Amino acid sequence: MTDETRTTIEVLFGKKWEARLLSHLDVMRALSRALRRSGLPIYFTEGFNPKPKVSYLTQPLALGHTSECERFRFMLEEKKSVEETLRALAAKMPPGLEPSAARIALEGEKPAVAKGMAYIFFLRKGARGNAPQPPFSMPEEFGWMSPREATPSEIAAARLFDSRETTAPRGPVEDFISGSFESAFVIKTAAGSEFRRPDKIMIPAPPVVKEDFFFHRLRETAE
Repeated sequence: MTDETRTTIEVLFGKKWEARLLSHLDVMRALSRALRRSGLPIYFTEGFNPKPKVSYLTQPLALGHTSECERFRFMLEEKKSVEETLRALAAKMPPGLEPSAARIALEGEKPAVAKGMAYIFFLRKGARGNAPQPPFSMPEEFGWMSPREATPSEIAAARLFDSRETTAPRGPVEDFISGSFESAFVIKTAAGSEFRRPDKIMIPAPPVVKEDFFFHRLRETAE
C-alpha cells in the first residue's frame, strides 16, 4: 500500500428499529466485523491485534433510540469506487444498521463537526403521566428551535418497526402513527455529550418513563 493508493471512505448509515438496543460499543464491533467480511481491501491497524481502522464521527447515540445520520470513516489499501464499496459493505451489515451513502474523503480533509442535532420526539399512546406538549420550555443556551410536527416522510424514514417481522405496519403512515403514538415533533439541540439525551434537559422534565417515548436522530446541522 502506498499513499497514492490509500483511500479514506466516509459512510452515512442509519441505526434503525432492529438495532436500537445495540450500545455504541456494539455498533463499533458490528462495523468492524462488517468491514472484515466485506471482501474490501481494508486498511488495518498495526500491532499485536490488528483490526480495521474505524473512526466514528457522530456523537454516540443514547441506548434505545434510533438514527438516520450516523457517520464513520475507514481506509482502503486500494482505490475502489464508492458504489462498489457501499454495496460490499451493505451486504455484510447486520439488520438495522443500514448504509445509505458514501463518499471519498479528500486527502487531509478533516471530518465535518456538527453544531446541532435535529430529532423526532415520539410519545407512545397510553403514556403514563402528563405528556410534554409544545411549546416545550427550553433554556436558550441549549439552542432549541421551536418544535414542529414531524412530516409523514420524516416519520416513515424513521421506520418504527422491525423490517424482519411479517406484522410490519401496512397502509398510510399517518394511520400507523395516529394508532400508536400521541405525538411526533421535530426538535433541535446543540451537539455535544451533554445533549445526547434531549429528554434530560427538557424543562420541566417529562413526567413519563423512558419506555413511553423515544427519539429518532434526524440529521446533523451546521448551526
